[in-house]
Amino acid sequence: MKKIRTFIDEEGNLAETLADPGEILCDFCSASGPSAKIYDAEDVEVVEGHMSKGAWAACAHCAVMIDADDREGLIERAFIMFAGRIPGGLDDQARDDIRLIIDTFFKHRK
Repeated sequence: MKKIRTFIDEEGNLAETLADPGEILCDFCSASGPSAKIYDAEDVEVVEGHMSKGAWAACAHCAVMIDADDREGLIERAFIMFAGRIPGGLDDQARDDIRLIIDTFFKHRK
């Protein structure tokens, strides 16, 4: 099971990730491994205090759902994947947070 790692981002802000240093994760479900597809997007504040800058990387599973505009499938996959990586799982608020992040991506992708 992955552990949340805290780090300082390029702008000196405190941030958290499930990635080990140098590891590539899907920006949607956090699956590790090479990205299947990169989606260009505007820089945007995803959740309060957390910015997404530029492109979002997607694994093969998430890319299929993004290309099909299957937002509900993408939300469910992300929820299941995150729940399996976070000790104690996730609650309904986490599902709402995932929905907000994915909706933000779809609104700001180029």
